[in-house]
Amino acid sequence: MIRSMTGFGRRQSPWQDGSVTVEMRSVNHRFLEIACRLPRSLSHLEDSFKKAIQQRCARGRIDITVTVQGGKGRTGSVNLDQPLAKQYHQALRTLKKSLKLSGSIDLALMAGLRDVVSISDQPTEDPKLAKTVQQLTTMALTDLEDMRTREGKALAEDMRARIQTIRGHQTLIAGRSPLLAQEAFNRMKVRVEKLLGSEIPDPSRLYQELALYQYHWLQGQRCGNCRSCGSDEGRTGTDSRTGTKRRMNSVTATSSSASASGQPRSSMDRRGILFIISAPSGTGKTTLCKQ
Repeated sequence: MIRSMTGFGRRQSPWQDGSVTVEMRSVNHRFLEIACRLPRSLSHLEDSFKKAIQQRCARGRIDITVTVQGGKGRTGSVNLDQPLAKQYHQALRTLKKSLKLSGSIDLALMAGLRDVVSISDQPTEDPKLAKTVQQLTTMALTDLEDMRTREGKALAEDMRARIQTIRGHQTLIAGRSPLLAQEAFNRMKVRVEKLLGSEIPDPSRLYQELALYQYHWLQGQRCGNCRSCGSDEGRTGTDSRTGTKRRMNSVTATSSSASASGQPRSSMDRRGILFIISAPSGTGKTTLCKQ
């Protein structure tokens, strides 16, 4: 079964005169990565949350956020960091003396410095609160899994529809393949006639080379689709490379044999030799032409 890596789950429950909320979000990720954002009093639950998620999820980045909100009657605590306040005061006195600044270092200035005075409304450790959060986390994880399953089914249906579309295009392409081979033959014939002019020295040899080009072009087209290529030789491209060498050798052998026998050169030999090279990419056509 395909499951999406995108999901969301949220559960909330009343707690005292406030509420406690657990949210879980998951997004795409190559591996499984879990990030927990818990109140300080519930930080000991992080390991148990991660183990529960690892048992039910294999991939994705999953974020867990636990929020405890108090009601109207909530109580908070004011924290004073005296060692930090002393460091601030000493640093300000040093700065005032070195720069010869005026003014006094009073209470209002000290209270406004960062982290000297802080207010904390974190609930104290409560076994009942921890149990409630664990229950909400289990339910939120179930909701997240259900959403990932639904998204996975939608993805699977979309993939099946795309596969059917590809198969339909494949059928159309397979029906057009024979016509493409003939069209390629005709295009090459027109190009060679345009290159040589109206007078073709040896039409039979030209048709032979065009037929070879047509054959190897078709083999190259078939190698792009393993369903229509039945031989391993065609898949690896060995036949195309062998065919190139064979055509080159046949043309050069004809010219060499004519020179060795002392026979007069034909009109094709006087004009030059036409090489038509067809081979897959990476087989060394440029190097061969330079040689």
